[in-house]
Amino acid sequence: MRKKWWRDGVVAGVGAWLIIEILWVTITPFFRPGSRGQANTQYRQARLLAPFSSGKVCQREGLLYFYRDNSPQSCSISEKIIFILGTDAAGRDVMDRLTAGLKISLLVGFLGMAVSVVLGCILGALAGFFGGLVDACIVALIQVLWTFPSVFLALTFSILLGKGLDTIVVAIGLSLWTETARMVRGEVLRCKTRLFVLAAQALGYGPWRQLIHHVLPNVWPVVLITSVGHFSTAVLLESGLSFLGLGIEPPTPSLGNLISENKIFLFAGYSRLVGIPSLLLVVNTLAMIVLANRLRDLWDVRRQEPPLQT
Repeated sequence: MRKKWWRDGVVAGVGAWLIIEILWVTITPFFRPGSRGQANTQYRQARLLAPFSSGKVCQREGLLYFYRDNSPQSCSISEKIIFILGTDAAGRDVMDRLTAGLKISLLVGFLGMAVSVVLGCILGALAGFFGGLVDACIVALIQVLWTFPSVFLALTFSILLGKGLDTIVVAIGLSLWTETARMVRGEVLRCKTRLFVLAAQALGYGPWRQLIHHVLPNVWPVVLITSVGHFSTAVLLESGLSFLGLGIEPPTPSLGNLISENKIFLFAGYSRLVGIPSLLLVVNTLAMIVLANRLRDLWDVRRQEPPLQT
């Protein structure tokens, strides 16, 4: 009997990590009063502060000034502040920028994964179920795109489509759909010869009803495993494109932008500005890879036949 996937320790651990990250990027800005919590807020006299630097913020003439001691009497607004991760070269809170950058990277990764999975499922299912000329054309397109690395495809599509959040999502989706299509096509070919599909044909059900109601419900384990793997790849692609200046445009932060804009400080005593977003990117990627491999082991159709939905 197969172990229920939601009771697996690896799945639960990675799921808990993702929930913590989602709560972090969603809730944290609400606990930052005033102009704090905004990734692009600049504090005068607060360049390259060390972690846990504290003091007061004074607002004068629409500008924010940081003082370690008492703020001057001319301040219109004065409040205490602590920079948990310090500040960058422009006097911006690293914690706020890291939170906003992680939110953007996760959002782009999820949307890019969704585009690739939807496109791959549609084309893979059509190719596997209907066969013939439809299958030949889709397989030929998959084979052509499969010869190019996903990084090269993402670079090409991002250059053709331009910069921006929506265009980078489309570029990532178009560069990753081929693997999903191959996996879905194989599963559809396996399922359409099963007895319950043949019974549906004998009862006179149309091809679309057979595909949607009888074949596709039995393909979801493969789609889910592929989606988890594509999520980590999409986050990496977004970070790489942003690092090269072809993704999210500054000053909007993303993990790739944070690494790119602070790379000059890597060997200047401020390595945390590059190390923290890099570490977060590596941890997220490894977590999703481990989760995808674990789900593949739990749902490996070649070792254990899953219960088919009829």
